[in-house]
Amino acid sequence: GAVVIACDEHGHEFTSTEFSDELVRLSENGQRELVFVIGGPLGLDQNLIDNANQTLALSKMTLPHDEARVFLLEQLYRAMTIQHNKTYHY
Repeated sequence: GAVVIACDEHGHEFTSTEFSDELVRLSENGQRELVFVIGGPLGLDQNLIDNANQTLALSKMTLPHDEARVFLLEQLYRAMTIQHNKTYHY
């Protein structure tokens, strides 16, 4: 029942505000669980990408796995602050 979001360089690109809005949209549709999949040095298997509910491009640049995790976590935090009108984003 989770939404699987594959992080892939060819995925959908969002601004931070658009990403926040997308998370709101998913929660309004009743999605309680999101699974973000980040590939290793060789990326993700094409079958996984094809079967994911969405794809997300964190950057057009290649990011090391550990940095991609930190980047995604920061963007999730930023999205929550945007949703709650906190000053972190602004």
